[in-house]
Amino acid sequence: MVSIKQLTNFTNDAAGLEKTLRLFQSLAQIAAASNQPQAQAFNQFRGQLAIGRRYFRFLKFYDAFSISWSVFTSLDGSKNEVSRAARVIDSMRWACLGMYLLLEATTILDAMGVYNVTWAKNIFLEANKFWFYSLSLGILLSLGQLWILYTQPQMPQRVSQEEKRKGEKKTREVEQDKWELNRNKAVRKLALDGFDLFIPGYTTGWLVVSSANVGCCSVMSTILGSVDIWERVQRA
Repeated sequence: MVSIKQLTNFTNDAAGLEKTLRLFQSLAQIAAASNQPQAQAFNQFRGQLAIGRRYFRFLKFYDAFSISWSVFTSLDGSKNEVSRAARVIDSMRWACLGMYLLLEATTILDAMGVYNVTWAKNIFLEANKFWFYSLSLGILLSLGQLWILYTQPQMPQRVSQEEKRKGEKKTREVEQDKWELNRNKAVRKLALDGFDLFIPGYTTGWLVVSSANVGCCSVMSTILGSVDIWERVQRA
């Protein structure tokens, strides 16, 4: 049972509050698509929540570009070609996310109704294309991680006979737990990016899906993305 204290801990955290607003925005989108007489009111509510969420990520493009550059400059430390390819994809993923956030940030005054410009709609569309690219690369990266996990499982290194008698079972259990943790992390990231992909896909017209279904996908990705935040704020 979730307590009021746990909810306030979550919403008092910036990331938790953003996820809460995202959840209400997604529910408003579903309601607008399902209740035509009240669609205008729900869409207005959804629009206000969307603008509020953009304040949280207004300068996030800097973080995304920084991570992309950090991953790119670490290519020389890659142990093999597979690792190098994964880092290239990860760097491109963050770069595309940075472009999405940067382009979106340039349209915030138009979204607020403070300074309307004719090019805002086109810039926002291009921004969503970069988000689509970023999510697609993220899905590719997760699939690659799962492929590596299932084809090249991380098993214990060679040990002596004495070590085998004393600790082989425990070592295998530790390695198995680590393998399952990495698998679960990759599966969750795959599902998260997969659900999120429908949002820019719908905006760009690249995916044929209804507004209600996009809202449902957004609800699912919001819940998945909130798990780590929830656990972190409850431990604090």
